[in-house]
Amino acid sequence: MIGPVAWLAFTLVRGTFVQTVAGRDYYPYPFLDVQVHGYLAVFVNIALVAVIFLAVSAGAVALDKRLPGVRAGVR
Repeated sequence: MIGPVAWLAFTLVRGTFVQTVAGRDYYPYPFLDVQVHGYLAVFVNIALVAVIFLAVSAGAVALDKRLPGVRAGVR
């Protein structure tokens, strides 16, 4: 989790220093645009993306346990 959190911190700090051609701050994704949404909404968006990611991951693990398959070492 260090990598994604470090990228997020870097992106939020860098976004205020990098300007687009239109003179606006640059953020790579619309849901991270602090100028448009403000910091509170951006952090809520980040939390929602994390919850969705964790839910999809938990669903994949649950399906993996329920679906029949070949186990390691069993032929």
